[in-house]
Amino acid sequence: MLKIFLTILILQLNLAFASENKSQDKFIDGKIIDSEKGIKIPKSLMNEIHDLYYQQMLSYDPVRTEASTKQEVVKQLKRKFLEVKAYLFDDVQGQLISSTRLVMPRGGGVVDLKQVLPQIEKLWFRLKIELSLKDTDEKIISSKHFKVFFVSNQKKRNVDYKEYGMGCNKYVDITSYFKQIIANKGMVLPFADQKYISVAGGAFIFAYTQAENLYLGSLGVYDSRYADLQCDLLKF
Repeated sequence: MLKIFLTILILQLNLAFASENKSQDKFIDGKIIDSEKGIKIPKSLMNEIHDLYYQQMLSYDPVRTEASTKQEVVKQLKRKFLEVKAYLFDDVQGQLISSTRLVMPRGGGVVDLKQVLPQIEKLWFRLKIELSLKDTDEKIISSKHFKVFFVSNQKKRNVDYKEYGMGCNKYVDITSYFKQIIANKGMVLPFADQKYISVAGGAFIFAYTQAENLYLGSLGVYDSRYADLQCDLLKF
């Protein structure tokens, strides 16, 4: 009986491993249309990120930090970049043109969903984002020094008697939602009436403080077919 159980267990592990490899292999690499320089971050958000860094420095090096002004501390910060990967996929074959992996250049980038999403209306797709530090396995997402902000590039509109879109150039802290949903199974974005634009259209801004370093990353999401639904946060 034990031999039978072990045989079944090994078979299940082999199938799971094969399924995982198949899942990873199904992604094609998508094109990034611009670097992080194409994302206009509101000044108030940058001030908030600098506040996070200043608070980190008060803990890391209180003597030197307290002897300086916040502006002096920020001016001397060591800015580095997070590794950002995004995945567009679905759980039903045929929803997307192709399940796509997007590897951001240094500091982040902007993707035009026109290259991935079909013209015909399907049901929905998912957006998942992975973050890491170069040459390390450090789990930054679980750190209390990690933050995610979403800057809206969506005009407000009504669809099916519901209001969609945050409005232009507004931002919100979505750290908890990112950890629970986007970095896990991915956020669900509906196709109908281009609702996905009014949910994910904009820029995801990632900030992580470690010692005297400030790590930043970004992902801009845009669809050039529907400029009338979007603002001018993302410039090309």
